[in-house]
Order: sequence, then structure tokens, then C-alpha cells
Amino acid sequence: MKALLLLLLVTGLNAHAATKVLSSEVNFTAVGRPAFIKATGILPIEKADLRVKEGKLSGSLMVPLTKLNSGIETRDEHLKEKYLEVGKHPEAILMLENVDLESIKDESKIQAKLKLHG
Repeated sequence: MKALLLLLLVTGLNAHAATKVLSSEVNFTAVGRPAFIKATGILPIEKADLRVKEGKLSGSLMVPLTKLNSGIETRDEHLKEKYLEVGKHPEAILMLENVDLESIKDESKIQAKLKLHG
């Protein structure tokens, strides 16, 4: 599953500035087998623990998988119950480490770790 952060607005580029998430969500695309089976959707970011030090962003973002919305209710139920097992693993966490804020442009790709399904 690919995850793309959309509308993550961070203010402050040094250790003395405040970091504040103004608006955020995760857009995802899940590709099945055969590859023409694709599901896209949106998840809100409910918790963010972000720090900026010397122009580098680190921290984590938590999304509640129970709020997954792909636009098709039956597909959402299958994704939540069969594949994501949200009863056992109700959230996903994206961990960021030393992301250079100066290099981020619109729709930039960044490296991060995703904790999903335990």
C-alpha cells in the first residue's frame, strides 16, 4: 500500500519555531492481484507528534484505520475486516526521521517507515 501525505502544513523551520499541523490526511492506493484491481481512499491524521530541529522534521503521525473511506462501503468493510483486521490493529503509524524541509516541494516523495497491521 502506498501512502501519500496531502495537505500536511508545517510551520517553523528551526528549533525555536512552533510546529503545528494545520490540516492533514493520508490518501492511499492499494493494488491487488490482478494489478488492475485498485482501491483508493482517504484517512484522517488524528494524532501528530512532530518536531523540527535544524530544518529537519522528525516524529510520527497516527491514522485510525477504522475511519478508512474508499467511497464504497462494502469494499471498506472487506479492507477493514479481512485485510487490515482493524479489530486487532486499529491504527497505522507513519514515522518520519530527519526529513529535510528545505528539499520538500509540492508532492515531494520522502522516506518514512509505516507501521501497519502490527
